[in-house]
Amino acid sequence: MKNYLTYPTSVMNITQNYSNSYSHAPHSQGYPADYPIDDACADGGRSWFYCPCDEVRVAHIYGVGKSGTNTIWIESTSKVVMPCGEDFVTIQVIHPNDDTLAGIKKGQTFKRGEKMFLEGNDGKASGYHFHIAVGTGKFTGAGWVQNSKSAWVNVTTGKQIRPEDAFWVDDSFTTVKNTCGIVFKHILIGDVDGDGKITSADARIALRAAVGMENLTDKQKMAADMDGDGNITTSDARDILRKSVGLDG
Repeated sequence: MKNYLTYPTSVMNITQNYSNSYSHAPHSQGYPADYPIDDACADGGRSWFYCPCDEVRVAHIYGVGKSGTNTIWIESTSKVVMPCGEDFVTIQVIHPNDDTLAGIKKGQTFKRGEKMFLEGNDGKASGYHFHIAVGTGKFTGAGWVQNSKSAWVNVTTGKQIRPEDAFWVDDSFTTVKNTCGIVFKHILIGDVDGDGKITSADARIALRAAVGMENLTDKQKMAADMDGDGNITTSDARDILRKSVGLDG
């Protein structure tokens, strides 16, 4: 499969988007800008942040054991496919507590779907949550800079992007509770007919497309291209069939 960048929590519960006046408006309205969201995840407790692509590397950790607000920067080790295009990404996450962040080291790598750290309230945050900001490219400098509105914003070697331009929502992994007005694009690789399930019918459609008997829409092609090579082949159809009967995860 292509290296899609997918939303990193099992429940999306965004409590503040990047334009809310409470604390994020100075981020998005200043120069330079970033576009952070706060996600409280499943409930008032603590949920995991999961590796959102094939592999990430921990680029920098700030604040653990000190007075500064805990922050971690992770960068993809290869280019990822996003709604806005394909590039490396660096994700900044603020507020995880020492208990899970202290066990992570700079340079450590994680594979897709692996648990990384729990949401927290470090830095006197109002409740457990993740503050998430995304930029294309790699980690650079100190990882952040104070902008013209006095907000400390994420910086990378590329540009800062909005979360809906960065993340796909994988419907097989993430349950959407609240988007806070942000419109995300959804993806379920293998679900060619768009019914929310991966079945033998999807494999049949992919097979017909592979042998030239059916034309697919762009969205269907994305769902059918299991190996991410840009073509719909009998191999893709076989992989969809295997997934539909539980032989592949």
